[in-house]
Amino acid sequence: MNSTLSTELRSYTSIDSIPPKRLASIMRWLIQTEVQPGGPYSTHRPIDEALSLNREIVRLFSTDKNPLSGSLLFLQENEGKHKADPPPRRLSKRRATTLFAAVHSDLEARCGAHSASALKVLAKLQSVDTSGEISMLSALFSKNMNMQAGRVALQHLGVANIYTWLAFSLYDSVYDTDSHSARTLIPIANYALQKSVQEYLAVDTEGATTQDLLLQSNLAHLEEMLTCRFDINQPITQSTLPTPKYLEKLLYQRSIAHCLGPLILYRANHPDKSTEKIKESLELYCSARQLLDDIHDWQEDIQEGQWSYVTAHLVRKAISEKAIPREATVEQALPTLKKIFWESEAQKLINHGLRQAEKSKTLMEHLLHPQYGQRFINVTLEPILNSYRSSLAQFRDTKKFIALFSEPPTPKAHR
Repeated sequence: MNSTLSTELRSYTSIDSIPPKRLASIMRWLIQTEVQPGGPYSTHRPIDEALSLNREIVRLFSTDKNPLSGSLLFLQENEGKHKADPPPRRLSKRRATTLFAAVHSDLEARCGAHSASALKVLAKLQSVDTSGEISMLSALFSKNMNMQAGRVALQHLGVANIYTWLAFSLYDSVYDTDSHSARTLIPIANYALQKSVQEYLAVDTEGATTQDLLLQSNLAHLEEMLTCRFDINQPITQSTLPTPKYLEKLLYQRSIAHCLGPLILYRANHPDKSTEKIKESLELYCSARQLLDDIHDWQEDIQEGQWSYVTAHLVRKAISEKAIPREATVEQALPTLKKIFWESEAQKLINHGLRQAEKSKTLMEHLLHPQYGQRFINVTLEPILNSYRSSLAQFRDTKKFIALFSEPPTPKAHR
């Protein structure tokens, strides 16, 4: 996104020339990629792209009160050097491209013209996989645990995770839209899930880890479909709310399958050790990641009749304080829910997610190899921690960021 966004920002003469809705979207993205308040932004990208982006951000958004000193320092330290510096993670990027291309070719060959919609979802997944969190997660984990894992095994696990993300992304499209065109994605989603199992079992020869986690994720998606959907035109009452304990578990249960590769590798390399600690750290990582999405997307979720940890938390709070009428619909309750979110609950929710991410990081630091482990944390947890800390700092500094949550968010690849 960096080079595209840099080009777009160059077309604006000032912050006032950016359309309000687009400005909200850009600011939301900046918060998510901010290393710390004041920048720099999106430094995980190739240095020339990061420099170009930060130049435009400083030009448009710096003020006397907020000079974006982090971005300025980043520019001062790196200007003129980037031509001599090789782009980071070039080899991983090539491998990731190869893995996505293998999935693309397989879908075209197996599903023909019916694969068009799925290929668009696959392309979006590839576009957001800038750090290798989807395609290279197992390879990064293997290196950072100092494990022995063959190149072929890591290719299987990389392809498997792409298929897993694709399958659950397609299922989400079906659940969220419930249209005829969306339902035609079900056979391809089923095929992608079957392929992911085949690829995992090529490495997990006993199959226990694969079967356990995929079953857990499948059941979680089924339970979510049955318990977390509601009619927005009907009154929202206490009896319609899923329990907090259930929603807390759901935060990680839906997406823990994306961490299946690292768990398979850990069990294969440490057959005599329990996987509970590494599983706990990955569950906390998945929970923190999902909660961050839920915090940013809660208005969209509740207006689409979707209970999440955040939407249910806000409604429960409003009901307990008798802040909304007993027979209120979503439309009637929404102004009050916004008020509750910004006056008290946003900070609580951000802090809750931050604690989960910090605990996950602490566990990982004890489990990962001390010499190599930081890169896995940098790819998985650091962006989440930075997003939480940045959101918390912005929340404390100003309420101007209400617009970031009031505007509909940009589409997600997968939650």
